[in-house]
Amino acid sequence: LSHGGGGGSGGGNSFVVPWLRSSSSGSRNGTGAFHHHSSNGAYRSDANDHSGDSGVAVANDVGGRVQLQMMAPQVQHQQPHQQQQGQQQNIQGLVSTDEVYANEPSKTIPSQFIPENPARNVGKKLFMDEESADILFEVHHQNNSDCNLEKKAKISPVMFYAHRLILQKCAPLLAEMCGPVEYNAPPISISIPDVTPEIFHHVLYNIYGGETAGQELEANAKEIVDAADRYGVSNLKLEAEACLVNTTVISVDNVMDLLLYADSKNCALLKEAVMDFIVENHAEVLDKISFEDA
Repeated sequence: LSHGGGGGSGGGNSFVVPWLRSSSSGSRNGTGAFHHHSSNGAYRSDANDHSGDSGVAVANDVGGRVQLQMMAPQVQHQQPHQQQQGQQQNIQGLVSTDEVYANEPSKTIPSQFIPENPARNVGKKLFMDEESADILFEVHHQNNSDCNLEKKAKISPVMFYAHRLILQKCAPLLAEMCGPVEYNAPPISISIPDVTPEIFHHVLYNIYGGETAGQELEANAKEIVDAADRYGVSNLKLEAEACLVNTTVISVDNVMDLLLYADSKNCALLKEAVMDFIVENHAEVLDKISFEDA
């Protein structure tokens, strides 16, 4: 109860009091003025036109008689789902997207300070490791010139050290050439025919996780395809085949040779490139090439 006026009967005293619906004894007139009948000085209302609502009552003391003037706020009743939607909108409104995205890390660690996984280079470190190797490949130099057997015998083969476990996982066909496993036995020697030491080096290095330089791959693409196909190194074969397609100029003169080679080595990329050339130049190809003996 707040007193809002000065003393004296002439000017009157005004009070502002909260009111609630109540069934306490009291009297009211037709205008909604309530008379105080309680001893503790509380003013209560049992008005039926504002049931369940709360508001403010202004009490005027006129001639010793307290009159209450009710001022009840209008309350809008919402459905439960409407209240829930309103609460969600209020919550969303409290958090702005600018504040969310503003909480970014204050510092980023440069990548050069993050150590590399040491397991990535394990294979490369084992390449040509004589101490741990259990397989020894002997690759002889290939010489197409006319020379006798005595000169060939004087040329010592190139030795490549390998590990059976790595070959079994990455080159199964090459691992089968090594025969059954013999524990606690010295490294066995395997002769590799029909491939030069340079090409076999590319094949074995790829098995151990190495990569062939672009210029060397372009210069030896066809030979690498042959060796990779022979020893079952499929990823190297596909890489060399793609390089062969990109660097080979297909013409009417070599289209049949390339088609037969792609079919014999099961090179899908090369065969597709050759077939595209035949379709685009079918008139010239049919005029100069006979497919009867193909």
